[in-house]
Amino acid sequence: ELTVADNKRLTAQTHYQHVSYVTFDRSVTDIDKSACAPGDCLALYPRNSEESVYRLLKMLKITPSDADSQRVVVSPNTSWGLVKQPDYPFFSTPMSLRELFTRFVDLDATASQTFLRMFSTKSVATGDEELKDRMADLGNPANCEDYNSFAYREKRTVIEVMEDFPSVPVTVSDLISNATILRPRYYSISSSPSMDKDVIGLTVALFHITTPLARERTGLCSRWLRESAKGSTVEGKFLHRPFNINPKAPLILIGPGTGVAPLRGIIRERAAMAASTGAPLPQMILFFGCRNQNGDFIHGDEWQA
Repeated sequence: ELTVADNKRLTAQTHYQHVSYVTFDRSVTDIDKSACAPGDCLALYPRNSEESVYRLLKMLKITPSDADSQRVVVSPNTSWGLVKQPDYPFFSTPMSLRELFTRFVDLDATASQTFLRMFSTKSVATGDEELKDRMADLGNPANCEDYNSFAYREKRTVIEVMEDFPSVPVTVSDLISNATILRPRYYSISSSPSMDKDVIGLTVALFHITTPLARERTGLCSRWLRESAKGSTVEGKFLHRPFNINPKAPLILIGPGTGVAPLRGIIRERAAMAASTGAPLPQMILFFGCRNQNGDFIHGDEWQA
């Protein structure tokens, strides 16, 4: 579990995109400081919002109190034959329905064709043949263009599909078997283990789009990071993926936008090592790109120092 130490907006308030520098307190993690190096990543496990979980429970006709009191155990499907069943962390672990929907089902994900095929099958109970056939067509892999128009381009979620057709009786088992599992989001670490000894830093842009039908969409994890306050916690995992770079070699670094994140780690680490050893700082040239120097010159104070 990672604890937020600070959250600072890097882009101007008037700039259309929100980019944050979020730091996590290193003193309360079990990450070995000696194992950190430029190029490493954090895998963060975001949680669904209370609003999304409430909307899902409503469509499943489950009361909030039942969601807290009902315990479930999800077992792997053993009928896959030669196809290996993915191993998910919630298998065989007792938990409440609320915890399952909050931590393990991606309620922001686009409804998949697998989900729409299941939805077609369940719509038989409504007696609506047109709906059944429509969902079957959308779930057919041969009809990619129809699926893209209905779901993918709009980023239409399983909750929205269920809300659009509330008469279709989807069960908890149907949802878990056909919805998208909540997977970690990976971010390059933009801090230096030698210079930023007390924190691990991420430079993160809020994912935000407007769909063709004017729906506003934001990324689940980047939205959480934007809103996170000091002391907030999130589950995470450290991934050791260091750059294989000669520490004394000159470098040309190219990183537009938040692509500069891992490069910032390299620059700060080399500066810290040079300061501690008295060795000359190897030559580095950074090519950084932004749309507006007064809007999104990310970490600009450091590049101009």
